[in-house]
Amino acid sequence: MFVPSSRKLEIFVGATKRDLGPARQAVINAILEKGHVPSGMELWAAGNRPPLAGC
Repeated sequence: MFVPSSRKLEIFVGATKRDLGPARQAVINAILEKGHVPSGMELWAAGNRPPLAGC
């Protein structure tokens, strides 16, 4: 049984804009329609530390 939650989730969208633009936008729209927050890869800055050092 599904019980709706009032929690707002940040959902990462990792598809590229060039080749998957329309599909990516459809996913972002669906996330917004459900009341959640899309977080695209363009919002994440590149770092200069090795991945494990950043964790």
